[in-house]
Amino acid sequence: MDIFNFNDYKAYIRQLIQKMPNEGRGQVQSLAQHLSVHTTLISHVFSGQKELSLEHSYGLCDYFGLTELEREYFMILVSHARAGTVNLKKFYEKKREELKKQSLTISKRLIERVTLKSEDQALFYSDWYYSATRLLSSVETYQNPTALSEKLKLSIEKINQILDFLLKTGLLIKDSGLYKLGPNRTHIDASSIFAGRHHKNWHLKSMEKFDNLSDDELVYTCPVLIEKKDIPKIKKLILEFLESTDKVFDASGSEELCCLNIDWVKI
Repeated sequence: MDIFNFNDYKAYIRQLIQKMPNEGRGQVQSLAQHLSVHTTLISHVFSGQKELSLEHSYGLCDYFGLTELEREYFMILVSHARAGTVNLKKFYEKKREELKKQSLTISKRLIERVTLKSEDQALFYSDWYYSATRLLSSVETYQNPTALSEKLKLSIEKINQILDFLLKTGLLIKDSGLYKLGPNRTHIDASSIFAGRHHKNWHLKSMEKFDNLSDDELVYTCPVLIEKKDIPKIKKLILEFLESTDKVFDASGSEELCCLNIDWVKI
């Protein structure tokens, strides 16, 4: 569901909530808590009796994880609904149409863009949660900011920043108000200056689980003395193992976020 197809912010939010898991049950209460208002106010707004304040509108954009352009468009829709004169409404209508055209240009650019630029790589590999957010978006129950925030134990503001970045780089797409995977896989070359940081981030994240492993998790550490000629043999075996795991990953569905560092743990 594309916000730029709507001229009425209330209709957009009603449909957005309806398309959420369990048809959005509990979302009005959750939204009211996020905005620090009573649920009655939210009900009155979306039944058509009241208009959102600009402050509450901005908070609502955070709640639903709107991108910067979507946020600007949503605020224009609210301002249009609140406008008290014909000339002011025409002013916001013009702004609304300008943003619609801008959204079409940006969407086209994102579809064509696949490879991350160096500055985008620097941010994407700066911490584990960029990759984790992207991967979790393939799981139906984690395709909205609230669910991602609860799963990854990050603030909703941080999740919205991450989602905005992933959308801008084309690593995620937004469809019917839900976040979904863009390109299937990211890859960082071993020679990249960001490779060490990427490995370190996920190793540190895995270490958080070492004292509380489940039966289907594994941590393996094996200091050993061997002959020099056998060192490349071990590397070859590991590479063969990784090729086999790639086949399993490609054929598997999306249900649980895990990390393979030879430590095999759930995140």
